[in-house]
Amino acid sequence: LSQIFYEQHQNYQDVYEQIWGQEQALKDAAEARETQGIWKTVGGVVLVVTGGLCIAATGGAATPIVVAGWGIGGGTIAFGIADSVEGAQDIYYGSMGDIDSISINQLKDVIFQGNEDAYYMAENIFAFAASAFIPISQASVAGNLTFRSGSTIVAKEGISMVAGELASAATMNVTGNQTASMLAGMLAGGVTAQGLNGIDGKFGISAGKDYFGDLMSPEDATRYNEYWRELGIGSDKTWKEFIRANPEKNIDDYFRLVNEQSPWPDGYNPKPNMLSIGEKMNIAMSPEQSDNRPGGWASFDSYSSENAVRNSLAITSEFKSEIDRVNVYEVIKPLPVNEGTVGPQIDLMVDTYFPGGGSQIQLNVAPPLRMKYLKYIESVKIGE
Repeated sequence: LSQIFYEQHQNYQDVYEQIWGQEQALKDAAEARETQGIWKTVGGVVLVVTGGLCIAATGGAATPIVVAGWGIGGGTIAFGIADSVEGAQDIYYGSMGDIDSISINQLKDVIFQGNEDAYYMAENIFAFAASAFIPISQASVAGNLTFRSGSTIVAKEGISMVAGELASAATMNVTGNQTASMLAGMLAGGVTAQGLNGIDGKFGISAGKDYFGDLMSPEDATRYNEYWRELGIGSDKTWKEFIRANPEKNIDDYFRLVNEQSPWPDGYNPKPNMLSIGEKMNIAMSPEQSDNRPGGWASFDSYSSENAVRNSLAITSEFKSEIDRVNVYEVIKPLPVNEGTVGPQIDLMVDTYFPGGGSQIQLNVAPPLRMKYLKYIESVKIGE
């Protein structure tokens, strides 16, 4: 009988070896899937922690840094959770010897429509950006963010992300492991950012309130300044004028002024009042403006030049492109108004900061009804 079994084994040896080889290949594939799942889960946890640290690191930073930190950190956490969930499924299926069941990654499958190349490219961008942003954002304290320091932050972030991408690509070529390459890129990005912080601190690249255009050629600085101005974000010149006039303010206050352009000073509440018959006021007029069509803003102050009018009353070129005279009007009927101090304005069209500070009267009547409350007295011609 043993001879018969021996002969059958010899006759079917190739079949047995093929079956054993297939079983071993399935076992190896399952183990590889389990190992891949472990790597993916570890990578996902690292991403979640890094995203959280990225958000936490922006505590006390200026508002633009906080917004960027939450965006980068939040995206990194989302990728980390998706990878961790997918990795946990791979670990389970691999441990059960299952190489056929598909692990679910909602972010990859829904947002990226199953495109793994696009998914991992986006994941790397967030991962490298977050790892570099942690040390960089810690140097951005609220009140100290300027055009110069902000531009330096962008430059450091860009250089660190490039370093991360290079390290990631090199690791991928050696290991073929997506998670390992991502972690290597994150490490390289963070180390590079830390090194750039050291260089910045040593040479004071982002220090002070000056715009970093002084490190460029005059031509490049002008182009960069025009780029900011045309986008309506601000400009180097108006930022310098603003901070010179308001040394206690910061970049957040500047951006708020650019975006909101309140006619009153920041946090100021005008005083409601009723002007009495016989009171007089002055209104700046443009050449094409009829004396019987005064604007809705006036002042008790007198002016002899357009420059004085614009600076004191903060009249932007968008509001009046030209001012050729100041008209005097007398109240002939009790007039409801708001009174107070003129707030500063930033006129990006002419790249100028107007400090304001003059007296201001807001006429609380509709334009067609204003001459029922006012009487035109005279026009005072003004020069530049």
